[in-house]
Formats: sequence, structure tokens, C-alpha cells
Amino acid sequence: MAGSGVFAGTVNNPHNLLQWLRFGLPIEKGVCEDAQYLELASESGEKIDAEFSTITRWHDGSVKWVLVDLVGEMSGAVFLQQTGGSGQGPARQHPASSIEGDFAGEKCRFSLGNDIKAELLISVEGAERRLKLAQNQVERRRLSADYRWVFEVEGIRDLEVSLRVTDVPATGHIELKPRVHNRRASLHPNGCWDLGDPNSLYIDSFSVKVTNPKASDTRLELQDLAAHPAFERSYPEGVLVQYGSGGKHWDSPVHVDKNGQSTVPERGFKLFDNEGGHLAQGLRASPIVRFDNPSARRYLIPGDFWENFPSSLEVKAKETSWRLFPRETELQPGEAKTWQCDIGFTVPCASFTYDPGYIDHTGVILGRRVVATSELTDLLDNNLSGPGSFKEKREVCDEYGWRNFGELYADHEALNSSDEEIFVSHYNNQYDPILGFSLRYLATGDQRWHQLACDLAQHVVDIDIYKTDQDKAEYNNGLFWHTDHYLPALTATHRTYSKDHQYAYEGHQGGGGPGGQHCYPSGLALRYLLSGDDTFKYAAIGLSQWVRCFYNGSPTVLGRLHRLLTVDLKAGQMTNVGYMEEGYKYPLDRGTGNYLSALIDAFLIEGDGGLLDEMHRIIIETLSPDDDLAARDLANVEEHWFYIVFLQSLARYLLLKEQLEQPDHHYAYARHSFLHYAEWVLKYEETYLSNPDALEFPTDTWAAQDLRKANVLYYGAYFNPARAEAFRRRADLFWDYCVKTLGESPEAHTTRIQAIVAQNLGVREWCLERDSSPYPLMPLEQVRVSKSGIRQRFLRDLRKILRDFSITNEIEWLKGRVSGR
Repeated sequence: MAGSGVFAGTVNNPHNLLQWLRFGLPIEKGVCEDAQYLELASESGEKIDAEFSTITRWHDGSVKWVLVDLVGEMSGAVFLQQTGGSGQGPARQHPASSIEGDFAGEKCRFSLGNDIKAELLISVEGAERRLKLAQNQVERRRLSADYRWVFEVEGIRDLEVSLRVTDVPATGHIELKPRVHNRRASLHPNGCWDLGDPNSLYIDSFSVKVTNPKASDTRLELQDLAAHPAFERSYPEGVLVQYGSGGKHWDSPVHVDKNGQSTVPERGFKLFDNEGGHLAQGLRASPIVRFDNPSARRYLIPGDFWENFPSSLEVKAKETSWRLFPRETELQPGEAKTWQCDIGFTVPCASFTYDPGYIDHTGVILGRRVVATSELTDLLDNNLSGPGSFKEKREVCDEYGWRNFGELYADHEALNSSDEEIFVSHYNNQYDPILGFSLRYLATGDQRWHQLACDLAQHVVDIDIYKTDQDKAEYNNGLFWHTDHYLPALTATHRTYSKDHQYAYEGHQGGGGPGGQHCYPSGLALRYLLSGDDTFKYAAIGLSQWVRCFYNGSPTVLGRLHRLLTVDLKAGQMTNVGYMEEGYKYPLDRGTGNYLSALIDAFLIEGDGGLLDEMHRIIIETLSPDDDLAARDLANVEEHWFYIVFLQSLARYLLLKEQLEQPDHHYAYARHSFLHYAEWVLKYEETYLSNPDALEFPTDTWAAQDLRKANVLYYGAYFNPARAEAFRRRADLFWDYCVKTLGESPEAHTTRIQAIVAQNLGVREWCLERDSSPYPLMPLEQVRVSKSGIRQRFLRDLRKILRDFSITNEIEWLKGRVSGR
């Protein structure tokens, strides 16, 4: 790359205004040793003002992902190049960031520069509460500075408030991200997770106030995005209140309190003067506050204002207050909410679009091509607009409001419901549409895919992940299940189950909460690499740590003993982690595949070599190249179809080992095991719907699931060149079947089918452009392993636990068991 630029993507800056962009960029292995030698140039060769920070490295030490801060007025193609070995020339100098916090007395203020100040205000249990600084950190760069403050709320246990600020002095842009988080654990009585939990917190109000004393004029610029004809007006002051979504189904049962009563009093918004007089009303308010200073004009833009209702914005001379929670709001245990507000000389309007060929060239996406065009990519892309699109699905259920915005409506669950009723069902990222949407964005450059992925990722991190360390280890920081099949969400919101679902279980309540069969961190890991936002990094790592506890038990003596008694000694029985087979520690199913894949994601963003050893232990404790596959009952579709998902994760492990250039014994054992099972798929697997009597619900979702078999077989051709033709031929049959069936299916637009297809695209194209793996396979005799028995595994784990033994941890584990949870 030195001496010549490589086309990496395009900056889209429609008004050629001075803008700031931040995005992650992958670098091909072995190309760059130090990010300081990287630079961006325009098509004409002009150097672009950009700064690079290393995010991850390849195993040879070269740079793999960088975070790019870019400042400029340009629009057009962007080329990545190196300066040669002498480092960049003199960097353009910009003012340094000077944001400061002032927490003296009762206030929580932040000086944002130019005399502009921000203040956080929270009221709980009828009183305004002081925010006490618990931690702060700052990371300064040449072009930007990132600040983070975390506060405890005086008198309220485990309520955390935080503020992230990104300051870009070169453009005058400031990004504020306030957040509130209930760190308590739910009591989830009888396995139910409804609103009204005793550990919920009720916040009277939560606001961010911004003052600009130098402003000679302050205006509220208001648009109604749903108005026909257009609604655009300007006011010198006012109180804007967004009550509901403004949509057709604004009073949907998705908006209920703990008593099942609607929380939405009116459809859209109203604007009042500061004396309470009525000024205007409409449906979907999109406000901007304009401060006219003597030297410049500044804008304050509340992000997704109407989408995150209830929301209120008060504008007075020289100040504005955005009431994020304008009235009493229940924040469930382990739940959080994040908002974004931008301040600057211009309204943010620029974006960066990746060149998909460049992404493929770097090889950072394991085992799939981003550049892939087929009937199935068309099936997805055509669903970006129209009646069945994800945007329109939001309208059907009214997936808006602060707790719902970003979520996907699980419309497949409503296929048998009455047309007269709104059937509320939440999807909770099953089959990782965050990943699928992000990959479609990389492939097409369509910002609608990007926005869907961003909205969903933030929702999952805030709402769908159980953010606490105070519950059972099997629950802490885990991902909640989607709404239970064919049942309305009711007061369980984005959690499963509800106390009002008891009737569906005929008196048996299995218990809801996070479960290992529902663990999807890959999209969050990719969002981190594409954005540099470590919120997604820690969420992905947190999921990997949670799923480890789910399948191994808490890392305590009592926790390991509990696992021994409830799982290890239950061979031939169904347990809370799945069906246990003699001789294996882990079930051969989707959950164990999720565990393996989660460790791969954690490795890709952390690089911890110990995770590779853990992956190997999962593999040898789940399957073997010597397994009697008929005895494992793989033909029992309803009970064991998940083995296909594990094989997909196993293929991903093999590709990671190849990326690391480690064709060792661990690799060979896994490859032999994969090919042993892939031969079964080749010889015996048929399409699921060819035998509908074997299925409890024979919907067209099963046709989408057949894509997994096609992918396993395409990988089989790659890993076994001697049988490549047979594998590819059979894979093509499954692929063609999926294309035909889904192309004719009236269910093809539904969320679950779309998510499965998006998750599984690109493998076929990646495999077909390669003859075979570059690594020869060791003979099976050289890689067989002797597996540990139950006693050996227990003692080995116990020795490891005892090295870090803590009586406090043992007591906490015991409390979690005897507390009734």
C-alpha cells in the first residue's frame, strides 16, 4: 500500500459543510505496522485531515482495525495509503479540547467551551437528587477528545447516571450521550419478568439542560415529519411535549405499565408557551434549538426525539432543557437507556460508505464474502421499503417509545392472530440481525441498513441485555429471550415470561430469563469495530462471559458442585443447559454453538490466546470424529436440528485457526470432527419441510433454516477437496430449494426469515471462489484425544476455582439461590 492509495470508500457530504466523521476501517494483514503511517487522500490526491487509532491487530502484530477521525468539507472517493516509513508530515493543528466537569455543591455541570454549559438533573421518589462522581476518564486525540463521567445517585442504591461527551474542536461539534442504568437484580418470582418488580426504580424526571449565555437569540425550529402538507415553524420559546408516536397505532398495547394500563395519553405532540398556552400540535416532532451568537450560530439537535417518547423540550432565552424522562418512569432491574444530543455549527449530515470490495480484500470477515448478489440478497434489499419492510413493521406494533425504539417486531408470531387486534411480540436479536443488517450495509452502502443496525444495537445493549452483576451467574449480563412463541408480551416487555402466561403452560412454569440458546454477540462485536464505541465491545465480551457461566456454572465451589449435581450426573436427560449425552460435558446444540461463537467474537476484539484453548475444550467435550452419528439421533428434527448450528460455529473456529496460521492438532481434531458430521449432512439430510409431520410448526421459517445445511456443505467442499464436487452439488440443491421456496413464500417478509437469511449470506460465494483449504489435514490417528470423565472434569475445574477462591463469592452465590430467584 505504501506509495499508492487503495480505494476504501466514499465520503457523502451533500452540502460540503465542515463535518466530523468517525468510523472503523480494516487493514489487510502485514500491510501496516503502525497506524501513525496511515493517511487518507481524495481522488485528486489531496491529503484529508484524518487521525488513526489502532483498535485490533493481526496475529503477526500488524494493524487489523483502525478508528478513523476525519474532518473536512470534502465529498467523494477516499483512498487509504501509507507515508512510507518516515511517518506523517506535520499534522494540521486544531484547538485542544477544554471540556471540564464542575461537581461542587449540589450541581452536576459541564463546561463545553465558549461559555456553553450542560447540566444533568434527576429526580427520584419525589426529590431532586445529587449526583456524586464515581469515576471519570478522558482520551485525547489530535482531532477529538472522549470524556466519560459516571455518577451515583445520592440516596438511591444502584442507580447509575453517566455522560459520554465527544468533543471535536476543529468543527465545533460536541456529542452528548446521557445514560441512566438500574444495576439491581430482578426478583423474577416464579421465573416471571414483568413490570412492577420490587427492585424496579421509579424516576420522576431525568433531564439535560444546556445554557448559552452569549446567545443574542434563541429559537425552537420545529418540523412535523408526518404532516401533510409540511409543517415547519420557528418559535422564540415554548414547551414541546411528545406524548405518543403519532402513528396510526399510537395506542398499541405495547405501551403499558405494570398494571397493564396504557401509558400514552395522546397520539402525537403539543407545543405550549411558557405560560401553558397552546401554540401548536401535530404527530411527530423533530426539533432543533438554534442559538444565535454574535460570532456564529449553533444548533442543538436532540436525537430521535419523537421516536423515544415520552419526551419534552423546553426552550427559553439562552437555554434549553431536554426532559428525557419527563414524568414518572419505571426502569426495570438490569435495564438502561441511552440518548444522544448533538451541538455544533452545522447539523450533522455527512456519512462514510465502505467499498465492499475493499472489505473483502482485507479478509477481516471470517468465511464469507461481503460482495454477494443473488435472489436472496434481493429478497432482503427489497424489504427495505414497502408494506413488509422493517420500517413499516414498526408501525404495525408501534415499536416506538424509549423502551421499544430500535427493536424488531416479531411479526411471524402474529401470523395466526386476529386482524382486529395488535399482537405484541419482540424479537430480541434472535439469529443476530445486528450482524445481518451490518453486513448488508457493508455490501450495499445503503444507509437504511446502517440505521437499522445502529438502532437495534443500541436497543439491545440498553434493554435486551440484563445489565447486572447481582443475580445468578447464569443470568448476569445475558441476553433475554424473545417474547415466547405465539404469546403476547403483555407486561413482560422485552423479557420472557410474563405472570399472565401461566395459562399457556398448564400449571408448569419453566422460568424465563436469559438463556444460552439465545446468545448473539457477533453483530455487537462488528458494531464496535465499525464505530469504535466500546459500549458494544463490553456488551459482546459480557455476553461471552455470561454464556460461559451458563454452560459451566458459576466460578465458585458451590456453583461447580451445583453444576455437577444438576447437569453432569444427568446423562441421557434434559437439563437446564440442554440434553446431556454420555461422555460429553456440553450438549450438541445451538446453545453450545453460540458459546463457541461468542468466544470467537471475544477473541477477535480482545486477542486473548487463552480463549483458543477454551474453544478447543468446548469442541472435544461436544463431539468427536469417532462419534456414532446414528446413535446421536440427528434425524430427530425437533430435538436435534440445532447440531447444524454448532457445525456452523465449528467451521468458523476452523477459519479463525487458518486466519491465525495455526493448522495444529486442535485444528486437525476440529476439522476431522466437522467433516465427519458434514458427511452425515451430505448423505442423510433432506429439506425440513419434506417431512412436515416431524415438525411442531411447519412454517416457511424451516426453508430459511435449510440455508444452514447449504453453508455446512459448501464449507465441507472447502475443507475436503477430495469430496468437493459431491459437497458442492448437494449444497447447490439446498441453496436452490431455499431460493425457490422463499421466493414464493407469503412469509418471506417476516422478521425471523429475514434475519436467518441475512445471517447466512456470503458463505456460498466465499467458498465457490476458493478450491480448498491451503492446509493439509493431519491423519486422524495423530489427533485423537482421550476425554476426561465426569470426576476428572469436576476436580480439574475445582482446582482452578480454588486458585482464586473467595468466601464472599461463595456467600453471594448462596444468597442468589436462597433468595427465591
